[in-house]
Amino acid sequence: MRTEDPGLDVLIEEITAGTWGEEEQLDAFREAVAEHLPVLSGATVVGEEVTVVDVEVDRGASRRLVAICRRQGRDYAIALVDVRFPPFSPLALLAAAYARWSRERAGVLGLPAPRPRRSWVYPLRTRPDGAAARRLLEACRARPLRLQLVGVWEPTEHDWGEPGAPIAPELRPLIIAGPRPQCQLERVVPPGGEGDREDPIAVALGLVREGHRREARGLLRSLTEREPRCLEAHVLLGHLSFRRSPRAALLHYQTAVAVGELALPRGFNGVLGWGYVDNRPFLRGLHGVGLCSWRLGRLNEAAAVFDTLLWLDPGDNQGELCNLRNVRSRRPWRSTLR
Repeated sequence: MRTEDPGLDVLIEEITAGTWGEEEQLDAFREAVAEHLPVLSGATVVGEEVTVVDVEVDRGASRRLVAICRRQGRDYAIALVDVRFPPFSPLALLAAAYARWSRERAGVLGLPAPRPRRSWVYPLRTRPDGAAARRLLEACRARPLRLQLVGVWEPTEHDWGEPGAPIAPELRPLIIAGPRPQCQLERVVPPGGEGDREDPIAVALGLVREGHRREARGLLRSLTEREPRCLEAHVLLGHLSFRRSPRAALLHYQTAVAVGELALPRGFNGVLGWGYVDNRPFLRGLHGVGLCSWRLGRLNEAAAVFDTLLWLDPGDNQGELCNLRNVRSRRPWRSTLR
């Protein structure tokens, strides 16, 4: 049934009869939906069949109904409007009525009407400020890193936390967006020197551990000159500068990210999971850009980076969810928050 069917108005009136205010009406919709649960088959989320076992009221800022969906033994809290029920079933009609009530409620309160989020695409285009960094980036344009498709990332197969625990609001759009390509960036690390086959990144890390930071910087700078596509060298230079000068560190991190971005086609909407180790230098570079932006007080830029990292690495292996919440709360950077 189409949601503009006038019969939905009658259904809304029946459900909300005798209620007073938004909270009571939400509870009335919850009770109406709960009478038809569980749904053992036919319900889907992002095209994947789920078992809908319960419905709850999210009494946070969103004030909405969430369905508790079970798939492969795990429960996920998904906004009711994002669950598709069999056409013309009682639950399909109830969900359509609830969606209309939500839109009308938003209009009364002067809020934007809820609508599906467009497919996410990589939003950043990093431009390092320094002339040397731009020169290195230009040298990479003719032969960018390779981007390899390695599979499909399925949100319904991802571990979103303890079974039954609510999913963080910041992560729910990742689920709603559905399956996305799982990709891997090329890792380029040349030999340390003429005839030397030892990994120079490992050598630089050893120098840092031994306290020879100046020597490590020299090695890494020479490495970026010989092979500017070596993201790890740029990122490590950023790490070495971070404590002393976040502006200098930002330039190194930006260079790593800009080089990596050359491999991402326009409209890229894939996942660069942490589990593929070759992706980690790019993810660490983005993480460094976010931390430096935060430390320099550029909170909107930092928020954009941390949000992007959650889309690229839904496993949140670098603590981006916490960082994102902090910068959105306008909380100043502190070293203990890294």
